[in-house]
Amino acid sequence: MRAVMDNAIFANLDIEERKGLLGLTEHHETLLTRWLPHVERFVDEIIDQFFVLQMNIPAIRKIIEDNESLGNLKRVTRGYVISFFAGVYDQVYVTSRLRIGRIHAAVGVPVKLYISSLHQLETLLSTRLRGLGACQGLQDGLHKLFMLDIQFALDTFINGVVHQALDSHPIHPALEERLELTVVERMAEIERIAQTDHLTGLWNRRAFGRLLQDTLTAAGAAGTPLSLAFIDLDDFKQVNDAHGHPEGDRILEVIGYGLLHHLRTEDMAFRYGGDEFCVLMPATGKEVAETVIEMATQRVCETINATVGYHVGYSVGIATSGPDGHLDPRALLAAADRAMYDEKGTTGSQLRTEF
Repeated sequence: MRAVMDNAIFANLDIEERKGLLGLTEHHETLLTRWLPHVERFVDEIIDQFFVLQMNIPAIRKIIEDNESLGNLKRVTRGYVISFFAGVYDQVYVTSRLRIGRIHAAVGVPVKLYISSLHQLETLLSTRLRGLGACQGLQDGLHKLFMLDIQFALDTFINGVVHQALDSHPIHPALEERLELTVVERMAEIERIAQTDHLTGLWNRRAFGRLLQDTLTAAGAAGTPLSLAFIDLDDFKQVNDAHGHPEGDRILEVIGYGLLHHLRTEDMAFRYGGDEFCVLMPATGKEVAETVIEMATQRVCETINATVGYHVGYSVGIATSGPDGHLDPRALLAAADRAMYDEKGTTGSQLRTEF
């Protein structure tokens, strides 16, 4: 709760002024938000590299070994990195930073180690982003956020300026509880964003891996079947080549909208890759799954028909596991993928439309 109390003090400060002094603008924030899906793909690799470097420093290795499990630290650091690209840098963002700073202070991390660790993390992120073609504006925005984080750490946990004020200005318990709830909600929202495909609004590939495993486990415990549909657009590269990538993105957006609105409530739709989609159908056998997918894709065709004026086709493969014994996630996905390619190879698109 002390971090929340610290945040109450910062409620009386002008966070926007701090951002202004660093030159952190809405343009930087927009650039950072747009790169969240890309960062989510490589963040775990960056965190692994970061902790390899950190554990090579004896003083840091001793602090980590004495106070935290490495796995838990990686999980916390992952959320920390993802929040840089969430696009919201307000009092809730500040509170999460205050918590991190307080943890560092509590376990006795010196200033020089704290700042050197942030510098190392920023260097790893910036190097990867630059290699992916990130513009200078994104790099500048990320650096300014790191500087903002250092400001809060120095003000609250290292110099202890605000701690002295807290002793004489206690915060009302109701405000503590409200702020704490806001922090929890915001962190949940950041996690949701990290698992959502920014273009289509569907779950992304990371979420697919987790939810497929969870749903298979639940189906095994309940003794119910589970069906998975794999959808692949036909010759989508030709659409991009002929009409441009913005138009291709528009089609993907329409497909995402259609799947979100025309599947059953219990079904889960994912953008698996560039022009590949998956639909997870709990407690659903093969025949029902085929009916569900046929109805949904027909409605998607109608939506596309009202939106674009040229040919778009796709193929669908469906695989079912259970109820008596279940495939593992990779085997189920491979079965759906094979079924899709069998359909594509024999008849072209299973569900095809022309405009």
